Amino acid sequence: MNRVLLTGRLTRDPEMRSLANSKVVTQFSLATNEYRGGQEKAEFHTVVTWDTAPLAYNYAGSGMAQTYRSAPSSAHSTERR
Repeated sequence: MNRVLLTGRLTRDPEMRSLANSKVVTQFSLATNEYRGGQEKAEFHTVVTWDTAPLAYNYAGSGMAQTYRSAPSSAHSTERR
């Protein structure tokens, strides 16, 4: 199974919302830097947390350095054949 490991800084405070089935979800943006050929390039990733949503909402804030590890969502992954 493939995993994604992102280390960067939050660009805004996490937003938490409740779903109809009583589950909570948190969404925020994470900025990472990529270095290639002596050039630095910023990339922005939308992160959605499910099981750890209350932790992300209560303890993470804009500008904080964070590391997240997860399996890619099937809705966003691309399969090569």
